[in-house]
Amino acid sequence: MSLLRSDRARSRAQTDKTTEALAEAMEVAKADPKQSGEYYNLVLFNLGCVYAITSSKIADKQQEYADRAIELLKSAIAAGYNKIDSLAKDPDLDPLRDRDDFKQLLLKLESSQPKANNSASPTTQESLPAKKE
Repeated sequence: MSLLRSDRARSRAQTDKTTEALAEAMEVAKADPKQSGEYYNLVLFNLGCVYAITSSKIADKQQEYADRAIELLKSAIAAGYNKIDSLAKDPDLDPLRDRDDFKQLLLKLESSQPKANNSASPTTQESLPAKKE
């Protein structure tokens, strides 16, 4: 239920229904995390997006909402959110991109990702076993 409500709050923020988006986000944030189960990190990510979007729409709350967005994104990562591409490219997070704490968050998530193994098996002709003739 919380995931659906966080999605709805995010959609409302994207369509300039800022008051409704914030009201829904605040209600979802109060809910017991157990209600979201395995989706808790996604709920937190969605709420972070709501606050990021609204930080660019309400001038006198810009700092407060941007700070809250960062807190929620940090919580999402702590809860298991690990989609670096979404964090790096989601347009809803554009209002945060110039912030040092957002850049640090990206670096932290990136550094926690497993590194690709570049020591692939050799494929050059020299490394193949010689053919028996």
